[in-house]
Amino acid sequence: MMRRTALGLVIVLLPISGCIDSSRVNRTCTWVENSTQSLDPTKWADRQHLRVDAQLAGELGVRLADVRYRQLPNLGDPIQRACTSAMIDTIARRHGLARARVQEALDFRLWWADLLVVYLPIGVIVAFGADRITHRLRRSFDPEDRWIAIASIALFVPVVALLGLLAGQMWGFEAEGIFLRNEHIAFRASHVPITRHGWIAYFSFLALAAVLAIGRSRKTPLLRDVPNYSLRRRSTQRIS
Repeated sequence: MMRRTALGLVIVLLPISGCIDSSRVNRTCTWVENSTQSLDPTKWADRQHLRVDAQLAGELGVRLADVRYRQLPNLGDPIQRACTSAMIDTIARRHGLARARVQEALDFRLWWADLLVVYLPIGVIVAFGADRITHRLRRSFDPEDRWIAIASIALFVPVVALLGLLAGQMWGFEAEGIFLRNEHIAFRASHVPITRHGWIAYFSFLALAAVLAIGRSRKTPLLRDVPNYSLRRRSTQRIS
């Protein structure tokens, strides 16, 4: 019981720990940090420090632009880019890094947070959907219509994977907004892995759905193959 509780706490707390530091966020494009230590991106701790700083640089740019042009991205984008660029220069100077290394950090991700918060729950939904649809289709066809049942399942599996991808992308945007503590993720939308690597995500969901559909097909008999089918059918006819 204690192990299950601990696992649940880990699952809840890990994504929270990836949220942006709200104490460093402002709408005036002002850098807030006491540390001036040199960073080595090859070291895990320094790489995470750089990821947090780069994430903050992007957020400061977005929030500054939102002060004046929240609904006019064409006007706000130059302000966002100018602020973010200035913050990247600040990070590079404070931590003894080349500007290009800081720029690369804009793409750094907490892979476990994306996996745990986005891919895992959507994968569960895709698996459940493929399993239930396959079960329903198998119970809708007689043995002589076996190939029609197979074709129907083969048709629905890619659809389930596609719907899973679309749902995953929408949820990925929501999760990104939670991490950033800002529902306006702006240019960061293209950084969300399930969007950036959409084809990989789609074929992963497709493979998952196909495996579940095959497994359910083997377990679920067609309509007339169901035990006591004939007996139940005669009973139904008598009642009607």
